[in-house]
Amino acid sequence: MSMKETLVKFLAEKVTPYLQMHGGDVEFVDVVDNCVSIRLKGACQDCSAAQITVETVIKEAIVSRFLEIEKVMIEPSDDSLELIKIARDILSGGTGGIINNHKD
Repeated sequence: MSMKETLVKFLAEKVTPYLQMHGGDVEFVDVVDNCVSIRLKGACQDCSAAQITVETVIKEAIVSRFLEIEKVMIEPSDDSLELIKIARDILSGGTGGIINNHKD
C-alpha cells in the first residue's frame, strides 16, 4: 500500500470519526515532500477553530503515526476558491459575476 493510500485510510479510520462528531470532515488532497495537504469539509471548513483542530488533532494524529511527515496544510475548499475568484475579479474592476443594474 502506498503512503497516499495509507494516509487516506488512516484519516478515514482515525480522524474522520472525531470530526464527524462535530459536524465536520476531512479530505486528503496530497502528500509532497513530507507535507500532507488536506481540505476541511462541513462545519470544520468555516470554523474559527479550524487551525487549532488541524494542529492539535489532525497533525498530532498524522505525525504520531507517520514519523516522516513534518507539516499538515489546509487547502481551501471549492467554495472558498470560488469566492476568491469573485473577489479578485471585483478588485480588478470586473463584476465578479454580479450584475450591476444601477443606472447613473
